[in-house]
Amino acid sequence: MIAYVCLSDLHAGAPAGLFSPRDGLPDVAGALARALGALLSDGRGEPRLVLLGDTMDLQFSEWGTAAGEAARILAALRDAAAWRGDILATAGNHDHALWTDARHGLEVEPKARLQTHPVHGTPAFDARGAGRARLLDRAAREAGFAGAELRYPNVGLRAGGRAVLLHHGHFHEAAYRAVTRLRDVLAEGPRPPPTAATLAAENAGWIDFAWSGLGDAAGLGREAEDLYQRLLTPTGFRRALTRWSDIATDAIADRVPGGALPEPRAAIGAATRAILGATLGRMREDERHHEVDALPPDGRRGLTWYLGAPVAAQVAEELDAPPAALTYVCGHTHKPYAERIAAPGLPVPVEVLNSGGWTLNGPRLDNAEGAGVVLIDDAMNAVLLRAVGTPRNGVAPEPRVEGFGSGDGGAFRRDVEARLEGSRAAWTALSEAAAAHYAAIQADLLGRTDA
Repeated sequence: MIAYVCLSDLHAGAPAGLFSPRDGLPDVAGALARALGALLSDGRGEPRLVLLGDTMDLQFSEWGTAAGEAARILAALRDAAAWRGDILATAGNHDHALWTDARHGLEVEPKARLQTHPVHGTPAFDARGAGRARLLDRAAREAGFAGAELRYPNVGLRAGGRAVLLHHGHFHEAAYRAVTRLRDVLAEGPRPPPTAATLAAENAGWIDFAWSGLGDAAGLGREAEDLYQRLLTPTGFRRALTRWSDIATDAIADRVPGGALPEPRAAIGAATRAILGATLGRMREDERHHEVDALPPDGRRGLTWYLGAPVAAQVAEELDAPPAALTYVCGHTHKPYAERIAAPGLPVPVEVLNSGGWTLNGPRLDNAEGAGVVLIDDAMNAVLLRAVGTPRNGVAPEPRVEGFGSGDGGAFRRDVEARLEGSRAAWTALSEAAAAHYAAIQADLLGRTDA
């Protein structure tokens, strides 16, 4: 029985999101809802919907717009199938403000007032520590769900000797652990390895400021999004680099004796271009923007570290015994994949499923980007149904099932494959609808670069 349906990175409200309405193109939210409805149409139980973060794009979208778009997407899903109770959710980097709101709500509870420190992370495997984010909870209720239960940064599920741990995926990358790294450098002596709660506590304000607040800043979100998208193309990057380098060179040359002379000014210009190229270029080389490989070497190292340190520590703390099998589900990079990772600190290799994301990172198509659905049964077996991907030579990829099928998981994978074949027409229609939106987004991003 399918017990959980996991989606990540809906990016509701994002201009480059697949769910944003576009004149003359099919509704991707409706197509996804119809495909899931057909997959779950046998009536064997009611699964719980799980949202793995970046449900709303609060960095680049006005918050009311993002919440309304999220409610529309969730309503389409709610009407297409029978679901269990409320939504189970965590926050990502682009909607981290949801967790900040939920955390503040937890901190005013009478029990929390007795604590000597703020609440920064919840137990993964215990719903009693969960919170409610008003923006997400309201969107879920408007869509017909009972609400949205929020745990952060990890969500845990278990049955028998098997466990599934879910996380958005941002803490794999060093940028989202920047404050923790700074504190390590400034500390007088070695600090203990960071736990999930430590990462959540130390980097909360940084993530809110840099990735989850601009959409609420009087229209600055759209301007920042436009600048951000321009940086993702070689032409746009060169133009921005030249413009900012010229501005910096003029400012420095005016303050340096003899700086306006040709040779000193040329040296200043070369230095500013090198510095800006190193800093802005680094952003373009992170895991999310690595266009060809779904899991590049740096991404694998970050994922392995997170599994072997924060995840291993939380599993050991919250479970009575090490799980006989552990599956890890994430998103964040917008590139779906299935991998088996051996991490220090965990007794067995971890089956990792990345559900991808429903947006486009940059104007290049024919890459590793795409989105899918992670399905988990009541015995904690999990598979990835890859639903959409960027078109290859204009052809939308066919949906397919990926996973490892170890033990009882083989029977579950075969069951999902049979369900996919029975609903193939609806999933193909979703893939084709997404391909049309990918092409429209690409044209928009290239148009901004040429402007």
